[in-house]
Amino acid sequence: MQKLAYQNSYTKDAYGINIGMEYSKKVLIQNRELEKYYLAWGVKMAQSYLVISNSHINDYAITFGGGKNISRFMSVNAAIEAGTRGKVSLNQIQENYVQFNVGLTLKDIWLGTKKFGRFN
Repeated sequence: MQKLAYQNSYTKDAYGINIGMEYSKKVLIQNRELEKYYLAWGVKMAQSYLVISNSHINDYAITFGGGKNISRFMSVNAAIEAGTRGKVSLNQIQENYVQFNVGLTLKDIWLGTKKFGRFN
């Protein structure tokens, strides 16, 4: 436990619980199963390490997102998260937030082949 410079506040162990699901659309091309796109959702509850006036700062949120392969070596994804952190009735600052994320993934590009020993 660490004492902070703020009155009636300190740090303590934190934890979080997350749960979600994902749907993936797959297609069969030349006897290989490839993912076309995916959709996902989730919920989370996290308890912060910061304690103010003997009350943890709790964070509750829901998320929705998805992604798509745009080539063999690249995919894009986007997600939105909405939630609330803190509680006014517990003498805390309450933050309601919406966060939007966009990502670009560059996948491993191997120059070797089976012939040159990549799969040894």
